[in-house]
Amino acid sequence: MVNTLAGGISRTVRVKVLRIEAIQDADGVPGKKIDLVEERQPAPAQALMGDPEARMIAEGTLQALRQLQIPIFQSHPQVYPKLVLFLTEDEYEQLGIRFDVNQIYEIGFKDGKISFTQIR
Repeated sequence: MVNTLAGGISRTVRVKVLRIEAIQDADGVPGKKIDLVEERQPAPAQALMGDPEARMIAEGTLQALRQLQIPIFQSHPQVYPKLVLFLTEDEYEQLGIRFDVNQIYEIGFKDGKISFTQIR
């Protein structure tokens, strides 16, 4: 998503906390490694087909297959690595955000700054 705001262009991305690991930096100072991934929903089949009749048939077929619980036809978000944070414990405290696995954030990029907004 790209929004034009006064003072520049802003971009936001929705990410999920995939993993949090305890680490030590080169000097042995304890910290955290936080892996954030972007989730994107797969394109629906009907968007790939222009003919209304073909869309109707595809929708009906996909709905029937989903009801049968065939795993290959389940629509799951695709996950893309987005941002990895390596923070000492002090840096993590100063950031003021308590990351938990599976939390969703919106990351904003504007004027050389990154902001985090917790979604859920």
